[in-house]
Amino acid sequence: GQFIPHVIEPSAGVDRLIALSGAAVAVPGDTKPPLDRLASVLVRRFARHVVGAKQREYEVFSATGLNWTALRPPLVIDGPPKGYRLDERLKFGARVSRSDVADALVDQLADGRFRQAAPFVLPKDRP
Repeated sequence: GQFIPHVIEPSAGVDRLIALSGAAVAVPGDTKPPLDRLASVLVRRFARHVVGAKQREYEVFSATGLNWTALRPPLVIDGPPKGYRLDERLKFGARVSRSDVADALVDQLADGRFRQAAPFVLPKDRP
C-alpha cells in the first residue's frame, strides 16, 4: 500500500518513531565494507519490493521533523542475546541475534544518541 506521510507528521501527535529497517537500505554517508556493499546490491535486486518499501519508508520519515531512529541490522540470526551496539559503520560479516535487535528497538525509546539517524545494529563483542 501507499505510505501516507501525514500520518507521521508531528502535528498528528506522534513524538517518537522507532523503525526497523535493514542494512541494505541506503542512507547518505553510509560506510559499508566492499563485500557488504555487494551484498546490499544483491539483496536490493532479489528482494527489491521489500527493500524498496523500506527505502521509501526511510525517505518519507527522514524528510519530516519527527524525532525518528531507523535501526538497520545486518544478518539477523537465532540465538540468545549477546549484547549489541549501534554504529554508523557496518562491520564486515556482522551478525546480530533477533533478541538483541528487539532490545535495541525498545532501548531507543529512552536513548537519544541516534535521533534522526539510521545506525547499524551490531554485535557488542566485535570491534
